[in-house]
Amino acid sequence: MFSNNLLLGAASISAGGYEVDYSCRFNDADSATLSKTYSGAGTSDKISQIEFWFKRGLLATERYIFSVESNSFQIAFDANDKLNIFYFTSSYLFRLHTAQVFRDPNAWYHLTLHLDTTPSTPSASSMGLLINGVAVTDFDSEPTYPDQDQAMGLGTATNFNIGSNNTPASYYDGYISNFIYCDGNSSSTPYSAEFDSNGVWRPKDVSSETFGDNGFWLDFAVAPDTGNGAGNDVSGKNNDFTDSAGLAANDQVTDTPTNNFPTWSPIYPGGANCQFHNGNLECGPVGSGNAPQDTNVIFPDSGEYWLEFTVTVRGSSILFLGLRDQAGNYIQYESDGDKNINGSSSSYGATFAQGDCIGCHVDVDDDVITFYKFVDGSMQTQGSITSTPFASVFTAGGVRVFMHGNDPSDVVTINYGQLGFTGTPPDNSVALCTTNMPVPTIADPSSHFQPNTRTGDGAGATANVNGATSSTTTLVVDGNSGTIVAGMYVTGTGISGSVTVASLSDQNNLVLSSAQSLSNDVALTFSSAVTQTGNSQFGTDLIIIKNRDQADEWKVVDSVRGATYEINTDSTNAQSTDSNGVTAFSATDGYTIGTGAGGYNDNTEKFIDYHFQEGSTPGMGINASVSHTQGSETTIAHGMSAVPVFALLKETDAATAWWVYHQSLTSKTGNYLVLDTNAGEASISSVWGTQSSTNFVIGDAASGVASGTYVCYSFAEVAGFSSFGKYEGNGSTNGTVVITDFKPALVICKSIDSTSNWFCYDSEREGYNVDNDSLYMDTVDDENTADEIDLLSNGFKLRIGSETDPNVSETYIYAAWAENPFGGHGETFGGGVAPATAR
Repeated sequence: MFSNNLLLGAASISAGGYEVDYSCRFNDADSATLSKTYSGAGTSDKISQIEFWFKRGLLATERYIFSVESNSFQIAFDANDKLNIFYFTSSYLFRLHTAQVFRDPNAWYHLTLHLDTTPSTPSASSMGLLINGVAVTDFDSEPTYPDQDQAMGLGTATNFNIGSNNTPASYYDGYISNFIYCDGNSSSTPYSAEFDSNGVWRPKDVSSETFGDNGFWLDFAVAPDTGNGAGNDVSGKNNDFTDSAGLAANDQVTDTPTNNFPTWSPIYPGGANCQFHNGNLECGPVGSGNAPQDTNVIFPDSGEYWLEFTVTVRGSSILFLGLRDQAGNYIQYESDGDKNINGSSSSYGATFAQGDCIGCHVDVDDDVITFYKFVDGSMQTQGSITSTPFASVFTAGGVRVFMHGNDPSDVVTINYGQLGFTGTPPDNSVALCTTNMPVPTIADPSSHFQPNTRTGDGAGATANVNGATSSTTTLVVDGNSGTIVAGMYVTGTGISGSVTVASLSDQNNLVLSSAQSLSNDVALTFSSAVTQTGNSQFGTDLIIIKNRDQADEWKVVDSVRGATYEINTDSTNAQSTDSNGVTAFSATDGYTIGTGAGGYNDNTEKFIDYHFQEGSTPGMGINASVSHTQGSETTIAHGMSAVPVFALLKETDAATAWWVYHQSLTSKTGNYLVLDTNAGEASISSVWGTQSSTNFVIGDAASGVASGTYVCYSFAEVAGFSSFGKYEGNGSTNGTVVITDFKPALVICKSIDSTSNWFCYDSEREGYNVDNDSLYMDTVDDENTADEIDLLSNGFKLRIGSETDPNVSETYIYAAWAENPFGGHGETFGGGVAPATAR
C-alpha cells in the first residue's frame, strides 16, 4: 500500500508498547456504518464494557458513535460537542451527559464505559465513564443511574450499530480504532489502554481478555469492502459486523492512536465557512470568505517530509497551495503556475487544475521547499521555490500547510501518507506523523514542571526545644503554637538534614526521624509536606502559588533565595519573609509549608501550585543577589547553555516593578513588559542587551532597569516541552489557534498592544475543555470562571471575544509548558514517546 516501510513506521508490537496499525474512517455524507444483528442473548444484559478510540471529524452537530435496537442505548455527541450516553425506554433509565466538550480534532481520545447494574445501588463506581483513563465526574446535568439488576438492552438478541443510530439516521464523522465490547465483564480499570512510564495514555493488547458470547474486538486490519470487511471480529467470538455501502477500501487508514497524522483543521478560524469531509482530509467547498484553511500540525525543527494535495474540485479563480507560519508569513504555489512569497509573485512552474496531484517536499534540515506535479505516472519537480525559506521567510515559527480557495466551490484533499502516496517521495523524505517526528529531549515533562492543585489545611506548628539534646532522636518541646502531627518536617537552628516527626506520644514528647543535637530553647517550625501529584517527581526550585478562592497575593519562592522569602507577581513589593509559608524545599519532591494564612495554606481553601525545576534540560535559570547599576550592562550567567527567550526580573531590596523580557516583543533590546500591571509593551532603547547561551543581559539604558539587587528567572525554549511566541487575536469566539507542538499544562498570555491582564490557564484546576478557568497574574483576584480557552493536544485555541479577554484583535505574547509532547518516535516505533491524547 505504501511506497516504503520507513515512510510510515514499522507495524509490530515492540518494546515501546502495543501498536495499533489501522483505524476506520467514517464519512457522514456517505452514510458510513457497521451493523450487527445478534441471533440470541449474550452472556449478560446487566454487566458489560465498551471501549474504543476516536478522532473527531465534523464538529458542532449531533452525531452517533454507537447505538442499539431502536435507539434505546446510545453513545453520541450533541450539537455542543458534549458526550450524551443514555439508555432510554419511556424515560431515561441511565444517562451521562458530560460538561466536557470534545472538539480537539488534532489527536485521539479513548472512551471507556463500564456498566454493572448488579450492586444494590448502581452509581458512578459501577456505571462509569472514563476519558483517556480518567473518570469523568463533572456532568452537564445530574447523572441518572438505573435500579439494581436493570437490563441495559445490550446482551439480548438485538442489533448494534457503530457509526450511526437507527432512525432518524445520524452518522458519525471521524475515525474509530480498536473497538471492543465485553459481554459479561466490567471494570473501572480499562482493558484496552494504560498509562505508560511517561504518563501518556496509550493502547494495550486485549487478546487475552474475556469477551463473552456477544463480545467483539474490531481492529480494522481488514479493509472495508474486502474479505470480511472492516467489521471483522478478531476476539475469537466471530461476531462480525457488516460494512455499509458507504464504507470503501480507502476508509482503512493508518492514522491511529499510536501513529497520529495531520489533517485539515475545522477549528482554525479560517474554517468558519468551509466544509470538511472524509476525516478532515477533504477541505471544501470553501464557501465565502476567501480565508486560508490550515492543517493542524506544524513541521518539526528537523527532518525531511513529503505530502500531497489533490485538487478535487477546481473553481474558476486562482487556487493557492502552500505553507505559512504562526504570524502569517507564507510561500504558495498558485494554480496559474506562479509562486508567491509574502505578496511577491513571480513565474514558477506548471499550472494545475481539477484532478491534479501536487506533491510538496519540505526539507527542514537543508532549508529547501520543492513542489512537484504528478504527470504521466510520476512526480515531476517544479524546482526549489526559494532559497532558505525557513531562515528568511518563516521567521515566526509554527510552520504548517494551508490551502486558499478563492472560488467558493474549491475542494482540496490533503494526504500526509495515511492514505498511501500517489507518487514516489524523494529519497530520505518521510510522512509527517508522530512516528516520524524527532524524539523529544524531555519524554516526561512532569519530571521538570507540573501544575498541582491542593486544598489548604492550615496545618503547621512552632515550638521551642525544652532541654538541650545530644545526638538523639528523642525531643521534648514546649511553648507550642498549632498542632504537631507525625510526618511533619522539622526546621530550625541546629537541625541537620531532612528531618521529620517519626512519632509522638503527645504534643510535647516527640521522636525524630534522625538523631539531632540541639540547644535549649531553640525555636523549631513543624511543616507539612506538599508533594507533587504528576507522573514523576523532582526537586522544586521555583514555586508559584495562588489562592484560587480569595484575593490573596501570588507567592513566588525559590530555592536560590531560600525558603520563607517571597515576592509577588501582582505587586511591586520588595522581598519579604513569611516563616509560615514555604519553609523548605525538598531535593526530590516539592516543598514543605507552614500554617500559611493569607495565601499559602488557608484551611479549606483551594490553591494552585506551579512547580519549576532549574537546569539546562528544562531550560530554566534562577539567579539571585544580582547586582545591577542603572546605565551599565549587567551579564547574568544563567547556566542553561541555550539562549534565553523569556525572563522575569524583580528587584528584591526595594518596591519596584517587575521587568519582563520576551523574544516576540517588537524589539528584543528595546521593549519590555511589566508583570505587576496590565500595561502594554513599553520601549526604552537598550533596556536589554544581546542574549546568549551563556548570559542573560540587562542593557545599559540610562533610564532602564534601576540600580539594585535582583532575582532573575530566565527561560529557554525546549522543543516538545516549552514554547514562547506570539499570536494575533481575532475578537471572535471562534478564536485564534496556537500550535505549541505539545499538550499544554500551563499557558500564560498577554497583549502587547494595550492594557490587558496577564492571563494564566492550566490543565489541572478543572482538567477539561472548555472549563479552563483563568487567573490574572497581575492582580490578587480569585479565579475567574469565564470559558475563554480550549487546551488542545498540541496547542490552544481561544474561545472568547470580549474586550478584556486574551483574544481581542491585538498582538499577544505567550509562554507555555507541556503536559506531554505531541509525539515523536524518531522514525522507529518503540523509541521516543507515544502520541499525546486529545483533550
